[in-house]
Amino acid sequence: MTKLSLAVVGLAALVSVSGAIDLTEYTVTESQYDEAYVKGSFDWQDGNQEEQSYDGEFNAYYETIHSTAPLTFTFRADVEGEVNKGGEKDAEKSNRYSSKAKATINKYLDPDASKLFLSGDLDVGYKKNFNSTPDDAFSEVTFSVGYGRIYIATPLAKAIRIINDLKKYNQITGEPSSENYIKLAKLLDSKKEKEYESKHGIDEYKKYWFKDIVAILKSSGIVKGQTLGAFGIIKIDEILGDSGATGVGARKHGMELKIGISKELSDYDGETDDGAVKASFEYALPINLTAQFTNLLTYKASLEDGDTGHTIENDMGFLYELNDKIDWDNKFYYRLSKENEDADYEKLGVAKSGYLYHLTNSLDATAYLELSKADTDDDLNKAIRLGVSYRLR
Repeated sequence: MTKLSLAVVGLAALVSVSGAIDLTEYTVTESQYDEAYVKGSFDWQDGNQEEQSYDGEFNAYYETIHSTAPLTFTFRADVEGEVNKGGEKDAEKSNRYSSKAKATINKYLDPDASKLFLSGDLDVGYKKNFNSTPDDAFSEVTFSVGYGRIYIATPLAKAIRIINDLKKYNQITGEPSSENYIKLAKLLDSKKEKEYESKHGIDEYKKYWFKDIVAILKSSGIVKGQTLGAFGIIKIDEILGDSGATGVGARKHGMELKIGISKELSDYDGETDDGAVKASFEYALPINLTAQFTNLLTYKASLEDGDTGHTIENDMGFLYELNDKIDWDNKFYYRLSKENEDADYEKLGVAKSGYLYHLTNSLDATAYLELSKADTDDDLNKAIRLGVSYRLR
């Protein structure tokens, strides 16, 4: 058994399995997912140093996934900025920002019989340090062949949360069948919600949406009386709406393996490469309703002037919901790279662990401990970051 397998088994052991259905049973290909966040943190220090120091970070991102049986389209854009000044005498201020975007299309060759697909990626980026000459824009195209599929299971996670809350407050008498769980989850998908919004308007669509949600519950024979009461409707709105603080984070499962060739049209120094071979393996596992594990491993062998460079990156995440209001979030990133066969390997590791407190479904207070170390660092870098996070959609 591999180390990854042992890790997954260990994570699964943390959470007891309950309920009539598991998130990995949700293999619906017709779905849409949108997420956009703005996050910020600031740290100011004085005393026991020569001058006052500060460090502020800002980042925002937007991600959308549109999925059908034969095709998936993913787009993500990130913007990051930082302002800081050290505590040494006459320390220089540093201001920088960067932006990047990636679009991916996976075309499944025979979605009814196989998970084999062709894939195309476009990566672009730009970064600037205000203390130095700005860099050029970065752009790269990649063409790959792959196998597997990542399923967005967030709608089913919302359905399970709704059923659990309604049972907790004695609004229903049991759980729906697996078939009705899937029907309810399909109705909760972002794509379906947008259909209601488009048809009935932003101010009125929820009454029709919630009516159909209750109809599925009634058809399952678990609603007390003729219909769900006002309290039950309020609990549903707390989970699905922006004003509550009991929402469900993103849940996904599955794997994707890709291998292909890429070409840098321009790097940050305005140069191009002679092409590269790229491979990636992505794995996602939701553990019951309360935890999500993700891992993305990538390898790139780049050719330039007859020499070969190597880069291996691993990006791992584990999120555990302690309760409806508090999440424990963990991320680990590691990169191992060398520019050419004669160069030494360069290493970078970053570990983050922290808590997210949901003030509402849109607003979080965050606290993270971050540890990082590169080859050029003499000591381990340590930082505590307090901030806020606001979900735009």
